[in-house]
Amino acid sequence: MNDKNYYWLIADGRIWGFKEARWLDRTEMPDEDMMVELRHNDQVACLDYLRETIRFYGGGLGELATDKERAVEIKSELDALDAEYLTPRILANLAVGDEYALARKAEHEAKAGPLREELAALEDK
Repeated sequence: MNDKNYYWLIADGRIWGFKEARWLDRTEMPDEDMMVELRHNDQVACLDYLRETIRFYGGGLGELATDKERAVEIKSELDALDAEYLTPRILANLAVGDEYALARKAEHEAKAGPLREELAALEDK
């Protein structure tokens, strides 16, 4: 998909914002011309087909995600943060107290901490 946002109307009348990964009210849409009825088999599509469409286009399920799906998303986000912030060079420099490495580690923790808490809450359910 391109950089434009898409708004899909499903059979029950709700509108899904692709980039927002959540249900939207018409007043939240900057351009109502971007709203389309999501169709499947010549009918306005249901929630299950919306989920399939989101996955097909590589979007986030956002508030549609089950706890298990959200846990997988969080683990993926944590892995990406580790790869971005905790490079072998940063890890080696942490051992000697390098200021830049310590700053990168702090940035990592600021982003990863809330994700770890959310993951722990999901796993406690």
